[in-house]
Amino acid sequence: MILRLLVIRRVNRLKIQVFKEVFRLSWPLSAAQIAQSLMMFTDTVMFGLLGLAELGGGGLGASIYLFIITVMTGLFSALGNEVAILSGSVKIPQQQRVERIAIVVKAGIWLALVTAGVLAVALQFLPALLPLLDQSPANIPHAATYLQMSALISFPAFVFLIFRGLAAGLGRTRSLMRISLFCCVLNTPVSYLLMGGVGSWDGFGVAGVAMGTAVVQLLMLVLLLRELWRDEQVKPVLEALRGAAFDIRQLVPFWTLGVPIALAWAMEIGLFTMATILAGTLGLVALAAHQIAFQTASLSFNIYIGIAQGTAIRVGQCFGSGQIALAFRYMRAGLALGALFCAIAAAVFVLVPHWLVGLFTLGVDSTASAAASATDSADQAAQLRALSIQLLFVAAIFQAVDCVQVILMTVTRAFRMGTSPTVVAAVSYWLIGFPAAWVGLQWLGLIGIWLGLGLGLAAAALGLGYLLRRFARLSGQQQLEYRA
Repeated sequence: MILRLLVIRRVNRLKIQVFKEVFRLSWPLSAAQIAQSLMMFTDTVMFGLLGLAELGGGGLGASIYLFIITVMTGLFSALGNEVAILSGSVKIPQQQRVERIAIVVKAGIWLALVTAGVLAVALQFLPALLPLLDQSPANIPHAATYLQMSALISFPAFVFLIFRGLAAGLGRTRSLMRISLFCCVLNTPVSYLLMGGVGSWDGFGVAGVAMGTAVVQLLMLVLLLRELWRDEQVKPVLEALRGAAFDIRQLVPFWTLGVPIALAWAMEIGLFTMATILAGTLGLVALAAHQIAFQTASLSFNIYIGIAQGTAIRVGQCFGSGQIALAFRYMRAGLALGALFCAIAAAVFVLVPHWLVGLFTLGVDSTASAAASATDSADQAAQLRALSIQLLFVAAIFQAVDCVQVILMTVTRAFRMGTSPTVVAAVSYWLIGFPAAWVGLQWLGLIGIWLGLGLGLAAAALGLGYLLRRFARLSGQQQLEYRA
C-alpha cells in the first residue's frame, strides 16, 4: 500500500513537471504568435487612415499576402521539428548533433532566400489576375501597390522563420516573445511615418505601409540573431554555420514535412475563406457578424498555435531520443494546457459577449445614431449586435475542437508524419466541414455555417487522434493509456 502511494506520488510529480515544461515553452510562443498577427492587423488599420479605396485595396493586398506568409510559415516550420528531433538524439555525439543542425539550418536559409526571390517576381505579376476575381477597379491599384512592395517583406521574414525554428527547436523561446512584442509595437509608428510622411514630405501611402513592415521584419531578424548569438546553447550552431556546406539532401524535411504542413494550413485557411463567402450570401449584417466572430476566435487560435508549438518541441526531442511514452505524456500535457485556455476563452465569449462585440461596432453605432432618422441603419446595428452575440456562443463551443485539432496536427509533425495528417485534413475540412457548412447555411443560416465548420474540425481531431493511437501501437507502446 505504501509502495503504491509512493509510485502514485512520483507519477503525479512527473505529470506536474511535464505540464510546467510545456507551459514554460508555450506561453512565449503564444505571445509571439499574437504579436505577429497584430502586425498585419495594424497594417489594415493604417489603410483606413488613407481613405476608403486604400482600405479596400490595401486590405485586399494584405489579406492575399497574409495567406502567402501563413503557407510559407507552414513550409519552414519543418525546420523546428527537425532541430528538436536532432537535439534529442542521444545516440549522436554532441559535436555531430551541432554540425547536423547547422547543415539543416544552412539548407533552410538557402531555401528561404530562393523562395523569397521567386515570390518577389510572382508578386509583380499577381495583380494582373485580380480583375479575373471580379474585384472592384477602384481596389486593384492599391492592392497591386501593396503586393508588389510586399516583396521586400519576404526576404527578412522568411529568414527570420528559419532562425525562429532553430530557437524553438532548441527550446529557446523567451527571446522570440520579447522581440515579437517589441517589434509589434514599433511597427505602428514606423509604418505610419513611411505612409503619411512628416512635415512637407507626404510619405509613400499604401507602399509605405509595406515598407514599414519590411523594415520591422529586418529589425526582428537582426535582434533575433543578436539574442541567439548570446545564447550558450545556440551559439555553437551559429559558429558551425560558417563551415557548414550546403547539402541539397537536407531539403528533404522541408519536402516531406514542410510541404504537407503548408498544404494543410492552406486547406484550413481556404475553408474559412469559403465560409466567409457563404456568410456573404446572407447579406451585409451576416458577413459583418461572421467577421466579428472570426476575428475574435482567431485571437484565441493564436494562443493554441503557441501551445501546439511548445508541445511539439518536447515531443520531437523525446521522439529523437526514442522515448515514445514520454513524448505522449508531453502531448497529453499540451492538451490539458489547451483545455485550460479553451475554458478561459469560452468563458469570456459567454460572459462578456456584449463587450467583445462593442469593440467592433463603435463605428457602426456612431454611424447608425447619425443616420437613424433617415434610414434603417439603427435596426441593422441592433441586428448585427444580436447576431454577433449568438455567434460568440457557438464560437465558445467551437474552441474545444479547434484547440485539439491544431495541437494534434502539430504533434503528428513532431513524429515525422507527413502525408497522412494532410490527408486527414483534406477529408475533414473539404469532404465533411465544407459540405456541412453549406447544409447548415440552408437550415440555420450563419449559425449553421459555424456548426458545419466545427463538425469539420471535430472530424480532423478524431482522425488525427486515430493516427497517433495507431503510431503508438506500431511503436510498441501498447501500455500507453488513452483517456478522454
